Amino acid sequence: MTKQIGVIPMELYDVNLASLMLGSLMKRPQLLSLPEYPLDKATFAPSNFHQVIFVCIAKLARSGVGEVTEVEIESVLQNHVPQMEVCRDNNYLDFIYTVKELANPDNYEYYYSVIRKFALLRELDEQGVDIKEFYDTLGNESDERAKLEKLTIEQILNAVEYKANSLRTKYDSKYVREEMTVGEDIEGLLAEFDEKPSYGAFLFSPYQTELAHGFNRGHLFMRSCPSSVGKTRMAVADICGLCVDQYWDDEAQDFIPNPNYQGAGFFIHTELAQRTEMQPMFLACIANVPSNTITMGNCTEEERKRVIKAAEIIKNCDLRLIDMPDFTSANIDRKIKECVEGYGATYGCFDYMMLNSALSMEYRANTGVQAREDMALRGLATDLKAYAERYNVGLLTMTQTNGNEKQLDFPDESCISSSKASRTKVDFGCVVLAAKDRPKEMKLVEPFIKHQRERGVNNTLVPNRITYIHKSRFGEYQDRKLKIFHYFDMGTMRNTDFFVCDSYNKFVSIPKPKLK
Repeated sequence: MTKQIGVIPMELYDVNLASLMLGSLMKRPQLLSLPEYPLDKATFAPSNFHQVIFVCIAKLARSGVGEVTEVEIESVLQNHVPQMEVCRDNNYLDFIYTVKELANPDNYEYYYSVIRKFALLRELDEQGVDIKEFYDTLGNESDERAKLEKLTIEQILNAVEYKANSLRTKYDSKYVREEMTVGEDIEGLLAEFDEKPSYGAFLFSPYQTELAHGFNRGHLFMRSCPSSVGKTRMAVADICGLCVDQYWDDEAQDFIPNPNYQGAGFFIHTELAQRTEMQPMFLACIANVPSNTITMGNCTEEERKRVIKAAEIIKNCDLRLIDMPDFTSANIDRKIKECVEGYGATYGCFDYMMLNSALSMEYRANTGVQAREDMALRGLATDLKAYAERYNVGLLTMTQTNGNEKQLDFPDESCISSSKASRTKVDFGCVVLAAKDRPKEMKLVEPFIKHQRERGVNNTLVPNRITYIHKSRFGEYQDRKLKIFHYFDMGTMRNTDFFVCDSYNKFVSIPKPKLK
């Protein structure tokens, strides 16, 4: 059989098995249609003759020939003079007769695996990959062949990929940010925790802060509310508490330093007029003057001075308001990068996650399919988490609820408008509802409210908001369904926490952290 084929390079090719493989294909051309055995002429590259025979068989197989003989091969070659010359030089008629006699199509899988492994090694070698660990062309042929036969194509590819990925891990920070062996430098790690415990910055609600274990940079927090409950105003309270270094204190009757101040920040919004609707909320929060007092022009002289002072304080803190109604994920990425690199933003807010035409077009351009709202918003949540980590910035975002909260005893991620899968990407998630819409719960917690009043706590206030925690990745109470009863002033964005209950409206003793 070897004599009939002529001189063919022996390195990284098995002449006999390749011949038997071609013989099997002549007997059963339908083998070429099996998806688990993909083939092309490059598989037979060391032999020009084998390549010509393979091309003929493939052409005849596509024509529906049940078995290939020398007659069919010759009919294909008669109009291709150079290829016919190659076949005649290799005594193709004798070759076809011999390989069909010797080939056993039942052994095709074995022929195929060896020949494809050689084809893979040739291609790796051409690309400059060192293949000696799989097959050393300078080694003992029988030993190298035995070594190769123990390997599968998947094992060879995995070994090559592992080497490439090891270099990628080392040099490409976008692939793997960091890799380490667990247990390294534990004493150093413990010393870091002793010096700076792993507890994030404060939110507007002390109990939310405790249940979330603080708001850290690199984390994504998501708050879901129905319309008019105040998700934007709560976010303003959070961002002011994080990114403004002074605020008005009624007890001191002056602006006092904010011990929770973290540095510059940003607030990306999508709906309200920036100068006349958004800005007054920030001024109201810092000055403790109701926003409608400001917008209606009803400030007293003293309140006016406080509002002007609050504006100076905020301006000096470099807190940016950004109006982005036609947002895309790419534009949010660009803007966050600009805020972080341009003036050192540490925390920010995106208000809020919804599907607009620009995001829909971006999603279709990136995926090739029409944007379904839940899929697009899940993708946006994934991106926001990635941006928080990439730029080491704490990100807060909001969503609308979908109405399911009206039927649930404990509203959770199923209430998130359009995409409850967004929950998987956030580090802390909650649903906030108006207490007036939860009369049954408010009736059950009346004893707790009465008890606080008897103790002289919150004498004049009644909870007007209930916050249901459905995700707390780093909190110590993440295995429990907990809710916070609190009073949120929509005018000044100031908050008063009352107590925490479980899903059965049983009082839960949670320490309320205090800023020092």
